[in-house]
Amino acid sequence: MNFKKSAIVVVAAALMATGFGAKTLADSYWSGHTDVEAINNDIDTLASRVQAKNGQITQLNT
Repeated sequence: MNFKKSAIVVVAAALMATGFGAKTLADSYWSGHTDVEAINNDIDTLASRVQAKNGQITQLNT
């Protein structure tokens, strides 16, 4: 019974390590990752500008 528990723990740890390694590899070596981050930053900038303009419009209307 202890062997089965030990085997399950080892397999679970191996799967977790593999998943973490794959994520690290993808973050480090995938060339599109930096492009996606830049696009997300640009979208955030545009969204904040639109919100600021909408606030100014609301203020001017009142």
